[in-house]
Amino acid sequence: MRVAGVNCAKASANPDLPLAVGPAMSATVTGGSGKFMFTATFIAADMFDIGDMSTATDMVAATGASVRAARWLDPLKAIDLDFEGDAVAVRAAAEGAFAKADAIVQHSEGRARRLIVADMDSTMITIECIDELADYAGIKPQIAEVTERAMRGELDFEEALRSRVALLEGLPESAIDQCLAERVKIMPGARAGAHRAGAGRQRYSRLRRIYALCRTCGQRNRL
Repeated sequence: MRVAGVNCAKASANPDLPLAVGPAMSATVTGGSGKFMFTATFIAADMFDIGDMSTATDMVAATGASVRAARWLDPLKAIDLDFEGDAVAVRAAAEGAFAKADAIVQHSEGRARRLIVADMDSTMITIECIDELADYAGIKPQIAEVTERAMRGELDFEEALRSRVALLEGLPESAIDQCLAERVKIMPGARAGAHRAGAGRQRYSRLRRIYALCRTCGQRNRL
């Protein structure tokens, strides 16, 4: 696999770039070509095969992009490809290129994040906490149905949350600690995602600290 050398200069991104590329930000151009440098990242749910880096490189090149570098971001788990070309075309080609793998295309410069904001339930952790608390109260089916309708936008979210919490009246506070110990699991890929995004020091341990903070806030702001 051959990749061209890179001669870097700075430029500003076009604010009209499609959302698939990501927000407007500083970007890198190479060798005076006037093209932005992008990075395509492939993250496996399980493991890549050793030849998948070459497959990914060929896929990106097939869009007409010029691949400048290819590397294992995490051996057999995540691949980074730096390229010049049509980021939207690469993103479209990358979608579904590998079974059980996510693909991200973004400007190469400014990839590291100092702050990540994400939903917690069913995103950073594998469960809907309020549904699991309802299970301890013996009313999970009733509350889970309201949760699903709220997530589909059929109900006002705040009103739905208040009605579900009201149904938990009388549940001992110890159920929160029991739920945390028995049922809260970090979503597969959440640690790796936080790590790859560069979410600051001690990023792994922060996932549990964030949940604890959410729990504390919930106790302080009872509905």
